[in-house]
Amino acid sequence: MPDGLPAQAPGARLFAYPQVALGPKSQGQSELLLEFVEWAREINAAMAAQRALLAALIATHKQPAELLAHFQQGMDMVADAVPPDQVADYRREMQLLQGLLLNAVNGGPGA
Repeated sequence: MPDGLPAQAPGARLFAYPQVALGPKSQGQSELLLEFVEWAREINAAMAAQRALLAALIATHKQPAELLAHFQQGMDMVADAVPPDQVADYRREMQLLQGLLLNAVNGGPGA
């Protein structure tokens, strides 16, 4: 070791970040996180409302098999426009909705 330097740097020096600069960054990140959480709540509420609407539509539709066929055509058309990083999420949600329709068509649970 050169003269005048400690053999080991103290822990505080190993992670010496300018504490003043972290305040605004942390605040900005917190605000973004809160906005994201609020957006996720809105999306969750919208999806719940759409599921309830579909359940009501299924329950009152005279020909659920026709409704299912129409839904599947729409599924395929929309799937082409879904961004690649969202395909798995889209597929999962559409399969859930399709399952509601299939139950109605086949007289299964919830029909």
